[in-house]
Amino acid sequence: MKKKVLSVILAAVCTMGLMAGCGAEGSKGSTQSGAKGDSYTVGISQFAEHGSLDNCREGFLEGLKEEGIEEGKNLKVDYQNAQTDTGTASTIADSFVSEKVDMICAIATPCAASAYNSAMNADIPTVYTAVSDPVVAGLAKEDGSSVGNITGSSDVLPVEEQLKMIREMMPDAKKIGILYTTSEANSCSTIEEYKELADKYQIPDIEKAVLSCTGTTMKRTREIMLEIYGEDFPYDIYAKESSAIYHSRYDGGRLPMKPGVVELLTFLKEDGKKIALASSTRRQTVTNQLKDAGILNFFDNVICGDMVEHSKPAPDIFLKACAELGVAPERAYAIEDSYNGIRAAHAGHLLPIMVPDLLPANEEMQEKAEVVLPDLFEVIAYLKGEGAC
Repeated sequence: MKKKVLSVILAAVCTMGLMAGCGAEGSKGSTQSGAKGDSYTVGISQFAEHGSLDNCREGFLEGLKEEGIEEGKNLKVDYQNAQTDTGTASTIADSFVSEKVDMICAIATPCAASAYNSAMNADIPTVYTAVSDPVVAGLAKEDGSSVGNITGSSDVLPVEEQLKMIREMMPDAKKIGILYTTSEANSCSTIEEYKELADKYQIPDIEKAVLSCTGTTMKRTREIMLEIYGEDFPYDIYAKESSAIYHSRYDGGRLPMKPGVVELLTFLKEDGKKIALASSTRRQTVTNQLKDAGILNFFDNVICGDMVEHSKPAPDIFLKACAELGVAPERAYAIEDSYNGIRAAHAGHLLPIMVPDLLPANEEMQEKAEVVLPDLFEVIAYLKGEGAC
């Protein structure tokens, strides 16, 4: 039977991940010693408060000191922290240009991109660090050469070296947990590399624990990881580090979107349907990502994990989204890609549509979902056929 549905709720999954810091080697830019009597002002823009990023800042200042440029003597440092907000990173970069600093040091990709864009016409050099892929970030050419008055270092993960070290330090380990970003292409490619090398170092089920966290809040993810690996698992340390790495790689409009997202949103909006986003991630992060992607204005409401008491698979987030839209749950579709998301939508009596991502639709998902579709373009066709739009 066809259903006339008044709203559509999309679910975004952004479980934080990766197990690494800023310790990888990269190419170093050169610094010339200042002539006697010269003094300099350097603006340092750091994306987040984190030990690995702090090390990058300290290493930069130590390098200047080795070249005779030392804070408190002939160097003034203006240090600013963006607190994981891309808008703040841009404001910081603009302020450095207005102050006419002699150089900008940008720590993490969002700060580097902002600094380069702000300073490109101001004849102020930018040095970056903690940038995983300078080419993708638009900070370097394919051959590694600079795109302008900017240079820096990359922090690509040494996957095999990490696994080798783990095996040497823990020869009897049977389970190794890797936190990574389940919805991001670069993060998923990294976990694939871990998986390819896991057999070589006799490490089974390297991603099983993480997949069980997909679609939940950070609070619930913590509970799951401690249940699996024990109360002594240093989850808070890993979560903080992975968060900094995630933001350094994907903020600033570099978060990949599923094919068909814009087409689906445009289709729904043009047909006059109400649209909400229900994401387990905290609101500030989601809002920044939607703004960077240019799709925030499609949504009538954005409901996030820090706005409800219980995480998916509890239905709280979907029920709140329906309440905000003024639509009964039974008259709302929920488009999801995670098991916990489908469970939550089903428990809330919405009409779940599953578009599988990392995990295929198993028997439980087939039973709980109204339909399982291969991509978002098929969702458009399905909604048209159902008479929902």
